[in-house]
Amino acid sequence: MKAGRREENLNDLPAFPPSCGLSLGKVDHYRGEPGAGWTRERVHALFPRLLDRRRVLAGALSGGEQQALAIARALMIGPRFLILDEISEGLAPLVVEQLVEALRSLSQEGIGMLVVEQRLAVAAALSRRLAVMVGGRIALETTSAAMMASAEDQQRYLGVKGRRGQRAR
Repeated sequence: MKAGRREENLNDLPAFPPSCGLSLGKVDHYRGEPGAGWTRERVHALFPRLLDRRRVLAGALSGGEQQALAIARALMIGPRFLILDEISEGLAPLVVEQLVEALRSLSQEGIGMLVVEQRLAVAAALSRRLAVMVGGRIALETTSAAMMASAEDQQRYLGVKGRRGQRAR
């Protein structure tokens, strides 16, 4: 199975424009072939802001634009599975919402995801099932809906005082 990984940072690309970053992501490290399925046009349809900012150096992109570029680079190899770590970290709520919508559309296309995320609302929006880790071990496995509905579990496992039916932050 081909998996794409969203790079934690783009330190290797600060002096390159996003279009170059997409070209570098297109090399299929698994078979040495150009990535199948994802083109720049398709990536730009998912993340239109990258098209608008294609001539800006990657290091000058906003945090949300850098996240989009990192995900786009992973998509260029045509993965069936993505591993995403803390996609909402340091981003404004509106930017997080836009990233979540883009990732939901990828999920609807059949791309699987392992999402590591501290914000419950983001994790629940992207998954049907959640696993909560405490001390490096899985302490709770449940559905996203059940976790969002359980103020008790939110408090016990996440230290969040949520109310039933209200999204925890």
